[in-house]
Amino acid sequence: VTGVDELRKLRDAEAQHEALTALLDELAGVAERFEGHVHQLDAERMTFVFGVPVAHEDDPIRAVHCALALRDAAAATGARLGVPLALKAGVDIGTLLVSGSRRGSSRLTGAVLLDAQRLEESSAPGLVLASAAVKKLTGTAVSFGAQESVVPRGNDEPLRAVSVEWLREAGSAGRSEATLAGRRRELEALSSALSRAEKGAVVAVLVTGEPGSGKSRLLEEAAVLAARAKMRVVCARADRAVDAELALVTRLLRSVCQALCAAHPTPCSEAQALASAGLAPQSVARLSAIVENKPRPSTADARLTEDADLAEAFAAAARQATLCLVADDLHLADSRSLAILADVLRRAEGAHGLALLGTSSSPAAATLGIPGLVPLALGPLSAEEVVQVAGQKIGGRLPGRAAALIRDRAMGNPFYARQLAQLLVDTGSIQLLGDGWQVSPAIEQFAVPASLQLAVEAQLDRAGGPCITLLRVAAVAGQSFSEDLLRQTLGSDFPLQAAVAEALERGLLLPVEGAAQTLRFAQAVVRDALLAKALRADLKQLHLRLAQAIEAGAPAPEGDREPALADHYLAADVADRAIYWAARAATELQERGLLAAAATYHKMALQTGLPLLGRPPVTERNAAWLLRQLALALPCLTRVCQSDALALAEAVLDKVPTGSATAERAEALRQKALLLIQASRIAEAERALDEALRLVRHSRDPEALATVLGDQGAALEARGDLEGAAEKLTESFQTVGARPTRNQDFYWEHLNRLGRVYARLQNMVKAKEFFNLARDQARRVASLVGETKTVINLAGVVAAEGSPTDALALLDRALELALRSGDRVEQARIHYNAGRLLLTARRNGEARERLQLAAEAAREVGWREGLALAGQALDTFRAA
Repeated sequence: VTGVDELRKLRDAEAQHEALTALLDELAGVAERFEGHVHQLDAERMTFVFGVPVAHEDDPIRAVHCALALRDAAAATGARLGVPLALKAGVDIGTLLVSGSRRGSSRLTGAVLLDAQRLEESSAPGLVLASAAVKKLTGTAVSFGAQESVVPRGNDEPLRAVSVEWLREAGSAGRSEATLAGRRRELEALSSALSRAEKGAVVAVLVTGEPGSGKSRLLEEAAVLAARAKMRVVCARADRAVDAELALVTRLLRSVCQALCAAHPTPCSEAQALASAGLAPQSVARLSAIVENKPRPSTADARLTEDADLAEAFAAAARQATLCLVADDLHLADSRSLAILADVLRRAEGAHGLALLGTSSSPAAATLGIPGLVPLALGPLSAEEVVQVAGQKIGGRLPGRAAALIRDRAMGNPFYARQLAQLLVDTGSIQLLGDGWQVSPAIEQFAVPASLQLAVEAQLDRAGGPCITLLRVAAVAGQSFSEDLLRQTLGSDFPLQAAVAEALERGLLLPVEGAAQTLRFAQAVVRDALLAKALRADLKQLHLRLAQAIEAGAPAPEGDREPALADHYLAADVADRAIYWAARAATELQERGLLAAAATYHKMALQTGLPLLGRPPVTERNAAWLLRQLALALPCLTRVCQSDALALAEAVLDKVPTGSATAERAEALRQKALLLIQASRIAEAERALDEALRLVRHSRDPEALATVLGDQGAALEARGDLEGAAEKLTESFQTVGARPTRNQDFYWEHLNRLGRVYARLQNMVKAKEFFNLARDQARRVASLVGETKTVINLAGVVAAEGSPTDALALLDRALELALRSGDRVEQARIHYNAGRLLLTARRNGEARERLQLAAEAAREVGWREGLALAGQALDTFRAA
């Protein structure tokens, strides 16, 4: 702002301060109207950034509009103060690094800040200079001066600049309303839902409609309304393909963590923010592992506890402030995420209020298994409304014939209308003459695409060479992708920024809200059209280039490097690399407890590796690897789909020659046998274990032999031969002796199993002896899980001996251990067992309390069997 020195000449220091404060407040208020982020604000220089923390499609137009409004506001403030103030401004677009936002404040760095400053310094009072990139991105919405000037950049390439004259169609401050034409009723419905949430209600709305109907845009506007109402807004989008397990909820959780950090009075980590929401330390630890993609237990009990923690995290955030969860493309979310969101709605009752807003292109499955989710259908726009949308796309009123064409052919779809408008401009069918658009003779040859897909294909045919190259790579990369991935795939010589700018201007790509340097396709139909037109050989080559870029260090989508590499190498027909990365992906996902996703990559590794074994010669190394991979995969596959697990086990074991890799074959047979026991196919399991036993007897590995013997004991127990099971388990112990084992849980697991067998044989002395030994071994290896299980079993034996008081004391000890480990399923079991014991002792009040706690814990983790047992016990109690 020029003329500020005149304010400082005021004699009264207080008057100086008031004048400067009034100026800065006025200009900051203007920027806020356009959702500009204040990066620097003082009398000498002000910097406002658009796209932080949330990116919008029309950020370039917002910035230009804001600059003009700031210029007018500065002049008006100067006139009011009696001082000639004038503003000079520079507007540029580029990439910024945003850091520190999780601690409540953001630090912005990037060359674009310096370039914008250079534009401002080269400007004159009352003049707004914009870069050529801004001119390209704002299209026809802004009128620029005809003469380009050159702003020096030191040793770099000069910066080309043009002066901003005026907005062709200056709508309301803030976001363009193009895609909201005709959606006032729907926006009012969402606004009403948000108002109910503000008053403490729990509401859930699913916006449905065909592709291009404006679902996502409507949700974005609702999110803005929620933010203005001081709600805590968190957003995420499900992936184009079937989403990975927990992916949507994990994205929402990260967004919640950022919101909690921003609201925290001091800089804090995600873990500290979650703790501030009132979550227990064990829950915070498990949630932090999810946020950071760290390994975590994958047992059924652990997953139930994890799901309960996730639901409670959102409910806890809603207890602090009204929470608005925005989930785009909800119909593509994984079933586990949907189940957790349903649980969130239940838990949030009685909180400050919660709104879940989602979109779906599948109205047939409108509720998605989430009770209370109310569909809000978007129908076609009226003929006049689609003309309005098309007019805003080109920044002016459509001439009559062009308007009639779009009115008749857009089928009420706003995205289709914008594509048609762009094609009219690209083909020269309408031209900007003077201050308005005019029809040209070329409209006689204009062929109207018969569908949205054909309109998109026509748009793609007219895109520049670099733009279409970029879009082809992006289509293979996925529905969303980072600019860094594209840059490293296409090479340093590729004009990335210009290609991105054209794709954005054409409305084919959009920035991803809240994710720096990340783009997505505006509609799935754009990506579909690109993939449909690509040759198979070209697709394979693009997959290979993307895989090589990610392997060299380019960022993979969602940070899932191993799965992305496996997918791309498989599509590129590079089998050995696909197998390698699929195995790595399966291990990494299994460690994170994502069993469904891990199973997918286990199958990929095995199914891709099997044909390679058919190529002679079959090496010992290849056979050992495949069998080892099968043994690792079977426990995971068994949990996800038993039939798939068994089919793969039989295929691999049949393919590998019997005499190859005997140790690995024995372990694979053992895992197959455990699967067969679970499927109650005991005779087949025993045959597999007999074969495994023959192989390990010659391996000189006592632990491997003892493990197979222990599994034979499990098969006998499943058959009902308890005495035979006890003998096998005893032989297992005698085989391993007192040697250290690779599996640290070996001793307590086998001792606990022996105790269980003797308890079923009604030999309580032996059972008690083995449970105590198992407890000691669990303590020795610091296994809270092992100690909890053995103490619960020990309590059962003590109760059977007629000492309910001692049994209750043991259950209280088990509860302490379960609370330390955060195992909610074991907590439910303990409360249930304690409730039954208390009923026997006629301590009815305490019994009712413990059974209610059991039901509550079982309900929280979704343990249906436990909930049913506790419910039955409570019903019996009430009847008595």
